[in-house]
Amino acid sequence: MRNEIEEIPDLLLRVKNSFDKYNDKINLKDFNEIWIVGSGDSHCASLYAASLFNQIDISARAFTSMQLSKFHFFSKKIKPCLIAISVSGKTPRVLEGVKKFKHHYPSQTIIGLTDNPHSPLYQQADIKILIGASPAETLVYDENRNSVVKEYDGYQNPIPQTKTYFMNIIWLTYLAFFLNDDLEIFYKLYDDLNKDFGNWIKNSEQWVNSHSIAFPRKTIFVASNIFRSLAQFGAYKWFEFTYVGLDQDIEEYAHTHYFTTESNTSIIFFSPIKSHFSRIKEILDGALVNLIKPEIFLLLGNVFDSKDYHEYSNQNIFQVPNTFKIDNKIVLEVYNYFYLMIPVFWFMYYTARKQGFDTNRFRGGKDVEKYIIGSLSTIRKSKIE
Repeated sequence: MRNEIEEIPDLLLRVKNSFDKYNDKINLKDFNEIWIVGSGDSHCASLYAASLFNQIDISARAFTSMQLSKFHFFSKKIKPCLIAISVSGKTPRVLEGVKKFKHHYPSQTIIGLTDNPHSPLYQQADIKILIGASPAETLVYDENRNSVVKEYDGYQNPIPQTKTYFMNIIWLTYLAFFLNDDLEIFYKLYDDLNKDFGNWIKNSEQWVNSHSIAFPRKTIFVASNIFRSLAQFGAYKWFEFTYVGLDQDIEEYAHTHYFTTESNTSIIFFSPIKSHFSRIKEILDGALVNLIKPEIFLLLGNVFDSKDYHEYSNQNIFQVPNTFKIDNKIVLEVYNYFYLMIPVFWFMYYTARKQGFDTNRFRGGKDVEKYIIGSLSTIRKSKIE
């Protein structure tokens, strides 16, 4: 798992040529809405994409794969483009959603995001995008691999994913700015990320390693807007190591999860820009800091000065460096999303490691074989149509 996090700067560097290649390949048919579908981590990525598309005035909806494949009404008044996300390219419900979409909208475009060129999704998509997280030859299991996970092919390593999520997010960001005819801003964002991302990964690791989460059995990830998807991703990663992770919107937290917050709770607040932080401060000052006293982490974007949060200096505060300059709220949120993904990855790694878990196995290696067998049965071998 650690190796996959540390691979990200090299993946980020290599993907530039792929963007240039797709600039001429993406030619969408007439559409008036973007639909995005995925399961697990890919569903979190679909939530990110829908939020971003809507903010740049491209109507979009994120679906769970079950929702799209089984329960959605396909209106003839809509001309959607579908973005189907599956790292392995083999997720049954996602493939069913693609099939259902093709049936109802045979002339509309399907974009497939996958890491696996051997997969059904890659074959079925009109526009095939390989996210480039893993060498293709590593995505097929052979007789030397663990027999229990032999059928779980399509992933380079059958571990809680980090680099594949990162690469899905950067490709979805590229698609959003491409369809908005704004690649100049995207490349400005990309070039800035590329400058020093390796050092950011190292600095994030050092900070997370020295700021352990005390209550992994009750951790709440709280965020709004685009970052709501990152909060959900954090909770999903917690589940993969047997912890109970919760996620909630900032405002909804005040109405719901707040009442389960006690002194033995860890809360991670994401605040990429100041409009998020003004509401977080109200919540902190209401009772959390002085009366309930949970463990609080503030992951802040690059727009803050120390005076903005000096009254919380005794909390765990981590901030994106203030080096990227652009007067565009949406782009700033996207920029901070890429940076704040990394401490979430390290939180997962170090929390599991300090609990004595094997970070290179699902559930930290705890009863993993029977759970993988169950996962194969309930996910990969599912046959409902």
